[in-house]
Amino acid sequence: MVLLALSAGLGLSVLLGQRSADDATTVLRYRLGRLFPAPVPAAALRGGGKSNDRGARPR
Repeated sequence: MVLLALSAGLGLSVLLGQRSADDATTVLRYRLGRLFPAPVPAAALRGGGKSNDRGARPR
């Protein structure tokens, strides 16, 4: 329901000349990013990512 209202409101504001299509796209992408955040990479969940080459403990 929220997405439908958002797209209808943005579409109307573009048609009325209150907002450019690029501005509407920016708003839509921002709101979608808030509703559906990007998944966290599996390596970040395991604590991986930055480690030394030999597997020794950091000092």
